[in-house]
Amino acid sequence: MRAPPHRPVLALLLAALLAAVSTHAARDLRDAIQEVYVAADEESMLLGVLHADYVEAGQTLEAEVARKPHRNESECERAVRGMYKLQTPHGFEMLDYCGRSINDEGKYSNCMSLNRPHNRNHAHYAIAEFKLIMLRSVSTPNNTGPVDLPLKLRWGLCLPMNCTNDDIPTVFPIVLSLLGETKLVDRVETISGHFSDDIKWKGWTGGAIFTVSLLCFLASLAAVSTFVMRGYYWWLDKKKQQALDADSDVFSIQNDGDNTLAAKSKPAALPLWAKFVNCFCITRNTNSLLAPVASDDFISALDGMRFISMCWVLLGHTLMFGFGVGGFGNAVYILRNVIKRWTFMLIWNADFSVDSFFFMSGLVVAWKLYPCLCKSRPTPISAVLYVVLRYIRLTALLSMCLLLDIFIIPLIVDGPFTYNYKYYDDPCRSKWWVVLLYMQNLYPNPNASTQCYSVAWYIANDTQFYLVLAPILVFVTAWSWKVGWPFMFTVLCTSFITTSAIVATNPTSINADTTTRDTYMVPWTRWQPYVIGLMFAILLRQLGPYKKTIERKWQWWVSGICFAVGGGLLLLLEWGNYGEKSKGVEWNKTQTVLWGGFTRGAWATGLALIITPCYFGHGGMISDLLGHRVFGPLSKLTYATYLLHPLWVSYTAHSRWHPYVYNDVDTVTNFFGTVAVAHVMSFTSWIILEKPVANLLAISTSTLMQLARRGSGDSQRGGV
Repeated sequence: MRAPPHRPVLALLLAALLAAVSTHAARDLRDAIQEVYVAADEESMLLGVLHADYVEAGQTLEAEVARKPHRNESECERAVRGMYKLQTPHGFEMLDYCGRSINDEGKYSNCMSLNRPHNRNHAHYAIAEFKLIMLRSVSTPNNTGPVDLPLKLRWGLCLPMNCTNDDIPTVFPIVLSLLGETKLVDRVETISGHFSDDIKWKGWTGGAIFTVSLLCFLASLAAVSTFVMRGYYWWLDKKKQQALDADSDVFSIQNDGDNTLAAKSKPAALPLWAKFVNCFCITRNTNSLLAPVASDDFISALDGMRFISMCWVLLGHTLMFGFGVGGFGNAVYILRNVIKRWTFMLIWNADFSVDSFFFMSGLVVAWKLYPCLCKSRPTPISAVLYVVLRYIRLTALLSMCLLLDIFIIPLIVDGPFTYNYKYYDDPCRSKWWVVLLYMQNLYPNPNASTQCYSVAWYIANDTQFYLVLAPILVFVTAWSWKVGWPFMFTVLCTSFITTSAIVATNPTSINADTTTRDTYMVPWTRWQPYVIGLMFAILLRQLGPYKKTIERKWQWWVSGICFAVGGGLLLLLEWGNYGEKSKGVEWNKTQTVLWGGFTRGAWATGLALIITPCYFGHGGMISDLLGHRVFGPLSKLTYATYLLHPLWVSYTAHSRWHPYVYNDVDTVTNFFGTVAVAHVMSFTSWIILEKPVANLLAISTSTLMQLARRGSGDSQRGGV
């Protein structure tokens, strides 16, 4: 068949277009290469000018040293002085890779590229931390003299390998002189120096090998268990099918009343070895995570509340870790603009997210515990299980986090701020047992900067409330509500009074460094939302017999009042101190005491008002949103997400090569990245550790209860 006449024309046009595009691309590539060469020539010319400046500065420094009395110099000092004369290998490069100004980290990666294991005469990177002494000259003699600026400043250094931390106070002024910063030499008071590769505990220690081996063992156990259970269920299905085929000749299809065949088709109970292996099965654990929980509406509404509160925690920690490790490169912009925005109140008042978790924890504990104590009194076995099951379930994942924090993260962090990690990690090497005993909010010092795995303070408080407050308050109320309710109000008021007294004694404590020590981590200032959660759950339980009547007589305006009052209270607490936080408006003592003493309880009250219509089935869109099925699996991961996310946030903060420069787009990107990575980590821990431990505890508890019943002959057991 002859081709249409227009096809050759189209082919020629297409060929011409491709040729034009190729020519244009080749021209762009040639121009780009030429620009690279030009940039390289310009950099070489710039380095040549800098090297000439180094030589001139070095000669001036040598002349000054010759005029001073002779003293013994260390090898590091001689090597640094020899940089400009190329007596030290790569001396010019080391000076090029140093910082050029205050708070300039220099070129970390270029400096570390000179650190080759086969030649120790090359460089390694260090950070010099110092204070700057400013000289002021005024007419009054009493006001003349040096002024010590309180800010701790940094300067990146690239020094020879024979330099140590002890040499930095001596060689730092020499480097400044070689860089031409002679005016700063007399105004610098060096505080300390840190080499990024001088972490003594960094390496494949026995603890690191054990941690990696344990992770590999758990992952392998999950994979093998999944394979074994798939094979076992395949064998059961095949065996069941054979039994059905054999019985098909005996049982008639018309025999609808005979249930023998149906009984034969029911799955048999798993043997003990299969139950144990099934605890680690990935398929089973994933299905348990995704399966909806059959419970009341208010429990499902808590799922969304948990996830939102957890995201709020991640937002605060993402910014806090970034500022605490490497600081911000545009701190002045943040102080003058960012913190004055009304949206930044989500960061200022992010600790309300923790109060949300305390409220929900008390609510769930009392919701489950109250009916058990109303039916029967606790037995010694149930009391022991109440404590032991909780401890094992929480401690398994917490122990893994400590192992990762102490042994694995130091192996993978890489950046100029690596030295900062030891301040986070050193307390864990001596006080790890305090974390596992859930005492770190009380001993040795309730201060986040001196704690091991500081985020675990919440777990310590929650465990103390679970072991002390919840059993006592719920038991007394179950025994007699006339005694229990006044008792709970008394405990609640005790926290109000104690917190207010602490704030009144030190009115600035809610904004100063004493916040952590006095009012943030200690239990007597934190149980307000927890006790309100207990009281709210008991109230709903006591109203349980009248729930259907209340649902039938419920009016839409009641839901409107609950949402309006509860939501308005939450908004008032979130933005009520906007002037004090962002505008610098000073509060009087009364305002400070009221805010510091009562806001946490008020926050829990607002949450209770929002949940109330959801419980009685009149939550509308709020109930549908908070109780959406997508929040079910995410809410089950909140414990693991809370414990694991500091590992990722700390790793990224310590591995940055430059201070974080704040802008809204990067902040949002980092936040969503943290949320995604934290939930991936928590899902992995659920599959291989958290859920398998819960499965093993369920099997062990069932076995122990059966043995107890056989031994005592009593079939009724109280407690949890």
